Amino acid sequence: MSTRKIKHWGKNAGEAFGRTGYKGMKGEHWFAEYYRSKGFKVELYEATRKKQTTGVDAKLITEDGSEFTIDVKNNLKPDNSFYVEMASDGWLFNPKYVNTYVSHVNPNTGVIATYKRERMQMFVENNYWDYRGEILRLNKEDPNLNFIKWTFTKTDS
Repeated sequence: MSTRKIKHWGKNAGEAFGRTGYKGMKGEHWFAEYYRSKGFKVELYEATRKKQTTGVDAKLITEDGSEFTIDVKNNLKPDNSFYVEMASDGWLFNPKYVNTYVSHVNPNTGVIATYKRERMQMFVENNYWDYRGEILRLNKEDPNLNFIKWTFTKTDS
């Protein structure tokens, strides 16, 4: 179910989705700032309809020119749990989505959890397929999630 506030595309997610859109934009900008500080070139696509509708919020480009497309989710909780949409048209399984990675972020705690989208698809298909169509909450403490790269950007985390 869409929570769009306007029918036309709009200039960004905040205009289109209100409070939740602005929260997402905050996470995307924080993510971009962090990776730029680490020497990556970062392109954000908050106003690009084609990118946004295919799950690409950002692209990271390394010094050697390697490129990685990322769907940034500002839904990482302080206990390092996060949500995964299990619906066939949700962001994890949507066949229109082309992003390679998903990064869940929490700008307040300074934590980023990143994984390959295909790897998470396999994980939930093998372990939680009974929850299809629902929203699944996962946590860092699950030892089966060892394929997730956790980045703690604050020294006190």
